[in-house]
Amino acid sequence: MGSIKETEKKATRSAAPIWRAYIGLGNPGSEYEHTYHSAGRQLVVTLAQKTGAVDWKSPKGKPFSYAMNAGVAYCILNNYMNASGPALHAALTYLKIPLTAALVCHDDSDMTVGKYKIVLGQRSAGHKGVQSIMDTFGTQDFWRCKIGIRPATEAVRQKAEEFVLKKIKREDAGVFEDVFIKIAAEANRKE
Repeated sequence: MGSIKETEKKATRSAAPIWRAYIGLGNPGSEYEHTYHSAGRQLVVTLAQKTGAVDWKSPKGKPFSYAMNAGVAYCILNNYMNASGPALHAALTYLKIPLTAALVCHDDSDMTVGKYKIVLGQRSAGHKGVQSIMDTFGTQDFWRCKIGIRPATEAVRQKAEEFVLKKIKREDAGVFEDVFIKIAAEANRKE
């Protein structure tokens, strides 16, 4: 299990960033915008805005959109979560970036809202988008930013499908904003 601190230790002292691509998982379409399940997409859009990467491109016939800044790609997959692997493969092939240089950002229903963790080489833990990536690439050895989406105050533990596709509550929106700013600050220190 890796962490951002371990990443820092492994990084070379060159000016090149550790991650050359930030990949946001989530479902496409307005009905899924601002849902808990699309936290990864929202994070990547926030990271792009914070770095000034605002010119989004959608290559014809490709299942992703991206923006670039200083040699770093900010990419959101434009297909359903369960088909993230082929879409990520198409994006990384198009952008000529290896999986090892990407940070895959996604929701995590086992962590509460306000928590996040950057990990390397963990199993999918039932996340279908992550499992699709593992199946497509044949490995679990890639970097992930797991963003907590579980309600912090639930009296009885809900099944993930009971809340992942719901719109983010107003009180949680501010928490996500704070978490995204923290992640952006850590990522920018690495670059």
